[in-house]
Amino acid sequence: TVISTGILVPFLEEILFRGLIYNELKACLPVSAAAVIQAFLFGIYHMNLLQAIYAFLIGLVLVYVCIKTDSIWPAIVLHAGVNNTSVVMGRLISAETLYSYGILLCVISLAVMFISLVLIWKKTKAHYISL
Repeated sequence: TVISTGILVPFLEEILFRGLIYNELKACLPVSAAAVIQAFLFGIYHMNLLQAIYAFLIGLVLVYVCIKTDSIWPAIVLHAGVNNTSVVMGRLISAETLYSYGILLCVISLAVMFISLVLIWKKTKAHYISL
């Protein structure tokens, strides 16, 4: 599960949504519109209302990471971290607490993304200051 959901899926989804869809959309739309549309499609792709909501938000964060770092690789790593959090939490929490699990997963994923964004922001800020 960790290999498929935690590594392979994030790699392929990033190639598809941030690599192909976003890049094609930004060729003919403003960057902000391309970012929102690819995030919306990423949310719909998950075909579950709860997942669609946080996948949309994660899609916005991941495209922001791609834009700020000018690379898809940090987004792949961040996406893998979010998915692996889901896999681990899924093993730790019973089916009776699935709804709470979804909320907890959203909170943990958002915390992981926030910390990652702060680190990326500090790294890119330091990079531009040194130039």
